[in-house]
Amino acid sequence: MKKVSNIKHAYLIMAHNEVEILKILLEMLDYDNNDIYLHIDLKSSNIKKSELLECIKKSKLFFIEPRLDVQWGSFSQIECEYKLLEEASKKHYLYYHLLSGVDLPLKTQKEIHQFFDNNKGTEFIQFESDELTREEKKRVSKYHFIVKREKNIIEKILDKLLLSLQVNVDRTRKSPLIYRKGANWFSITNELAQYVVENKQIVEKYFKYTICGDEMFLQSLTYSSKYKNNISEKNFCDNYDTIKYVIDWKRGNPYIFRKTDFNKLISSEQLFARKFSWKLDSDIVEQIRDYVLDKQKN
Repeated sequence: MKKVSNIKHAYLIMAHNEVEILKILLEMLDYDNNDIYLHIDLKSSNIKKSELLECIKKSKLFFIEPRLDVQWGSFSQIECEYKLLEEASKKHYLYYHLLSGVDLPLKTQKEIHQFFDNNKGTEFIQFESDELTREEKKRVSKYHFIVKREKNIIEKILDKLLLSLQVNVDRTRKSPLIYRKGANWFSITNELAQYVVENKQIVEKYFKYTICGDEMFLQSLTYSSKYKNNISEKNFCDNYDTIKYVIDWKRGNPYIFRKTDFNKLISSEQLFARKFSWKLDSDIVEQIRDYVLDKQKN
């Protein structure tokens, strides 16, 4: 495997709406030692490339083509992550950060780079627990042909019938993977990124026709490899500090930050926050942008 020779970081962004937040995110990631890889969901028609390119002065912005129609819980989520990783990993970056288009950094890029320089070689991946629940295992042990957040009555009946025919099916039985689950956002090294790309066939074999496999494939690949020893938090818990994120599931699904959360967010030790909504509260987005970019100038 080629050793990393690039001091740059790659930001991998999955975006599908909230163009104003996406523009601000790009502005905040614009930095000499960053390249940005952006996938815009095929369903999004209001995001213009020309407007996004105007947000970038220092970084290189790469658009992932062809675009995918990314659906909740389906394999298309994993396909999108692979498209981003496959394209970016050609350049062997120091770190790869997966963000959504409604996330924001809470620190300057200089501070973020310094943090990862101080923790070089560590894989920042979140794990909810050290084993799957029965329902979580069912997501990957059976074939799921109808994966939708909301099913109509016919789809519910058909889905139940198809699952009833799989009483003796366990896809995980012969799998080389130890299955684990967590958030799909991450910051990983070049070595692990190359390993994930190289093992795409295993992921396709064991995560196609699963439910929310995007919350399991990276955790499972990593935990089943030597990179398990490099995970940032060895004692697995449902804690987003392990990926340097502020995500609040107690107040929402997840909670959308408001301007009343500004002081809490900027005083956090974490590097990123999820999530924001321009329609619900644009003030908090602009406050964080202005605070971080003003700090970066000094």
